[in-house]
Amino acid sequence: MGKTVLEAYSVERKIENITYKNLFVMIAMIIGISLLGGLFLGLAFEIYGEEALSTKLEGYYLLLFDAIVVAIVLLAYKPVLHFIKYIWDVSVLKNGKTYLYLLIGFIIIAVSQYLMLHVFSFESAAEQKEQLGGLGLQNNIQSIIYVLSIAIITPVKEEILFRGILYRFLEKRYNFLVSIIISSFIFGILHGGLLITATIMGMVFAMLYKKTQSIIPSIILHIVWNLLVSISMIVSL
Repeated sequence: MGKTVLEAYSVERKIENITYKNLFVMIAMIIGISLLGGLFLGLAFEIYGEEALSTKLEGYYLLLFDAIVVAIVLLAYKPVLHFIKYIWDVSVLKNGKTYLYLLIGFIIIAVSQYLMLHVFSFESAAEQKEQLGGLGLQNNIQSIIYVLSIAIITPVKEEILFRGILYRFLEKRYNFLVSIIISSFIFGILHGGLLITATIMGMVFAMLYKKTQSIIPSIILHIVWNLLVSISMIVSL
């Protein structure tokens, strides 16, 4: 049988929190490796020409590179790897309440995006589409890579970083309110022109973790949402 939520809370409390030093070291490692990759990219631009490579390096390819960098850092840096060891409880999928939480979360995200993007026009997804290269898809292979990057790999990476690490770090160090606000706001800032809607999404994902004590439900909802968005973007081209 899977753990109850109460048992999961007990396990979560026993897990030793990482420190600010651990957090900053992780961030520094990610930035450092990314900069190193940027240097190699700059060298490639010099050799092959920027115009020749820029058309092949759309935003979704860079997201794949970013995910690889994050994976390397998480696997190499033991304090953080240990910190996220127990967040993968798939037994929560046997609980009917989990699917109710997923449905409620999906409705909240859908309604908030519809209001922000289409009713009040506070935000626009056009800028993010251009950044991610969704407007430049030319064949089926690019479309598959695009969906794989945007809808599968990026949601897993972001849930590990923002809910599995940042949210849990802040909740253990301070409290739930501080952790959900700060982690969700940073999540929103890093999503280009979708600050409000992405912040709301971050709050929904954090609540899913809070309710289930597992990162699996938030990963599922994140994947489902990004999959719908990426497919609709491809269809509309």
